[in-house]
Amino acid sequence: MALKINIKEAIEAIEQAEGVVTVACRSLGISRVTFYRYCKDFPELQKAYDETKAVTDTAIVNELLGIAFDSNHKDQLAAINYYTS
Repeated sequence: MALKINIKEAIEAIEQAEGVVTVACRSLGISRVTFYRYCKDFPELQKAYDETKAVTDTAIVNELLGIAFDSNHKDQLAAINYYTS
């Protein structure tokens, strides 16, 4: 398979994009389909994606939970419950 990108560059891009594939793909000039194919073919890229996404997801959930416990945002509990479940 002829690579359109360097795998190390792809790892850096997904880390800089905080796990957001669309953002990483734009910076790399590849499609999301290509990115996911590379993840399948290169375990080190899949691992970097999984780890980065886990860190980002945890940060988002923690932020939402912080908002949930803030009495000024009680009207947003249904949305927060949806995203954290």
